[in-house]
This record gives sequence, structure tokens and C-alpha cells, in this order.
Amino acid sequence: MYQTSVGPVTASTDTESLSSLYVLSLSGHWSAGAWFSVYSSSYANIDLAVNPAPAVEYNYFDYAESTRKQLRFLYRIGYTFSRYHEVTIYDKMQESILTQTLSVTLEVKQPWGNVSSSLSGSTFLTDFSKNRLELWAGLSLHVIRGLAIDVSGRYSRIHDQISLPKSAASEEDILLGLSIKNHVIATGGSAVYSDRAMTHLKSEGVLIFLDVDLATLMLRVRDFSTRGLARRPDQSFASLFDERLVLYTKHADIAIKCDGITQEQVCERIIEEVRDKS
Repeated sequence: MYQTSVGPVTASTDTESLSSLYVLSLSGHWSAGAWFSVYSSSYANIDLAVNPAPAVEYNYFDYAESTRKQLRFLYRIGYTFSRYHEVTIYDKMQESILTQTLSVTLEVKQPWGNVSSSLSGSTFLTDFSKNRLELWAGLSLHVIRGLAIDVSGRYSRIHDQISLPKSAASEEDILLGLSIKNHVIATGGSAVYSDRAMTHLKSEGVLIFLDVDLATLMLRVRDFSTRGLARRPDQSFASLFDERLVLYTKHADIAIKCDGITQEQVCERIIEEVRDKS
């Protein structure tokens, strides 16, 4: 519960999960098995996620020494079906994906203490840009009998949050999540305020600014107070135009003057400019 100026606000999340791993030893260093999990989370916008995945593991040390030391390499490839509570930023209510995961785990137990660490990386098989990297490490030192010092840390880099609800995403979040190769994308006018979004769009494409003068835009918009433009409450249309013009010019790879020409002529000029640039 959070206390605000208008009274208390209560927020709650529900998360349920079940997972299992079956492992069959093949030799002193190799094993194979299967992973299965079922997951649901209102916080993650997942109504139901089911993930079966076969796995293979190699242990650098013999499994007979596993109570003292392990260095395991685990690879699994799996299928995930997800059903969402809300429409995601990719306009999905449910989807199926193929993923692969490689993890490395070190565990050492000695009289002086324990060392544990794990590095895990995963990607979508259909889109390597959707990936995550997670690292965890911990150290426990036995100082004297009954006293130990524990130190641990965690680092993660996550680029696979496809379940994010569209209603909670900012314009920048949506643009940064787009796969832009071989696409034509018409952004909202306020997208130009995000340097990160502009850099992402330029990374695999060409930014084209369709330059129209203020008088023409005022004829098209007429009552901009009902248009839903992102602006300051006291900002005029002319001031907004001047502010964005600087940004459009800054980020554009190509600028097309559109005053006094038809839509067909605009398209022809775009094609010519893109061909010249490539």
C-alpha cells in the first residue's frame, strides 16, 4: 500500500510457477535430461507460459567429485508458449517462440569456505537481438567457528521482454523494441525528442524528414488543441513547430521539401534520394 496526496493506493501482484528437471547420467562427465516449467505472473503480464526443453550437460570434473567441486556447461533448446493478460508492445495476446540457453556454473566447497558462480546467456532462435545475459557470483569465507563472511553480486542485461504490456510502454520503449530492418516506419511527431530512439532507427535504416512549412501544417491541423500533440500547456503551435524543426533537421539523413508538390511526387523524390544515398 502506498500513501499519496489523494489517499492510499494498493497494488498487488500474483506469481505462480512450477518447474522440474530430469537428468540421466551418461558417463562420468556427460548427462542428458529434460526441463519443463509452467509460469504465471501478473507483474510480467503473463497469464500462462509453458516451456518444455531438452538439455545436455558436461561437467569438467567427474560427477563423483560433485560434492566438492563442479564446473558444469548446460545447453538447452526449448519451445515456449505464452498467453498474456494484456496486449503486448508487439500487439500480441499469445505467441510461440523457440529459445536456446547456455549456462556455465562453478561450485567449489573447501574447508575455508565456498565459491559459487553462474553465467547464463539465452537468445530467441528466430531473432538473436532478443537475448539476455545474467551473471551471479558468491563467496562465503569461514573466519572462525560459527562466523562466516558472505559476499555476492549479480549483473544482468536483458533484451527479451516481449511480454511488456502496450498500455504501460512509452513511445521510446516501443520504438527501441521494434525490429526495423526492411520496414517502413512512420513515427509519432514527438519521437524525435528521444536520441536513443532516433539512433536505433538510424542503425539499420534511413531517417527521412518530410519538410512542410508552418502555414501548410496549420491548414491541415486547424484545432491542434484536440489533436493530442505532446506539448507544454502554454506552448503555441508555432513554438512547437520551431522546437521540433531543429530536431528533425538534426536527425534526418534525408530531407524532402514537400510544399507545392503531390503525394506521388513526394514518393518519387524519396525513392530518388534513397537510391542516391545507397
